[in-house]
Amino acid sequence: MTRHQSPHFVLEQTEDGWMLEAQHITKDAQGDWMLNHDQLEELAALLQQSRA
Repeated sequence: MTRHQSPHFVLEQTEDGWMLEAQHITKDAQGDWMLNHDQLEELAALLQQSRA
């Protein structure tokens, strides 16, 4: 299985699809992630890396 990692995120391929884990990410009252611009760019780069 494939695993991609960055400072705040881990993207791991499972048998059924992909699992995304986040560390040190702010969540609002509904549990939605609140990302700053740098974290959003980091996540976008990680997702792009997984496509290669």
